[in-house]
Amino acid sequence: YAALKGCNVRSIDYFAAYLQGSFVDGEVVYCHLPAGYSELLNLPATTDGGEPLVLRIEKPVYGLPQSGRRLQRVLFPWLREQGLTPLDDSDECVFVRADQSDGEVFALGLYVDNLQIVHSADLDEDGVPFDDTSFYAKFLAKLNEDWDVVDEGPCTDLLGIEVRHNADGTITL
Repeated sequence: YAALKGCNVRSIDYFAAYLQGSFVDGEVVYCHLPAGYSELLNLPATTDGGEPLVLRIEKPVYGLPQSGRRLQRVLFPWLREQGLTPLDDSDECVFVRADQSDGEVFALGLYVDNLQIVHSADLDEDGVPFDDTSFYAKFLAKLNEDWDVVDEGPCTDLLGIEVRHNADGTITL
């Protein structure tokens, strides 16, 4: 899509992404203690060594099966608020700008905690848009305001595939 439209691809990573998610109201998740910690609460009234201990998880963390989905529950509505629409007929993790009447191309793919943004904005050598009124510039400003993210620069790899942007506008995988 980027090559077809003559666009650039920018990589953005959510820092400690799962910690930026949240449980839904009333949701409670428990787990066992990590290896090496005492698994029993010593109570004087017990004869079998104590009561088993469990932890109540306050925030989604890495290693918890629910964490990725909890991040999506917060992130997907936020992306919609920014004027993006998911491709619900093919891939709900790909979002496109609903209004592209000005000719600016903007689409993004989300994989776990990484964004790959296909855009037509002109950027300086530091990745800053020349036009701060562009959708891309406004989106990045809001993204940095609301989330803890790291701009990793132009896309050089995606899911273990090396990506090279060629001078003629083609992309080599």
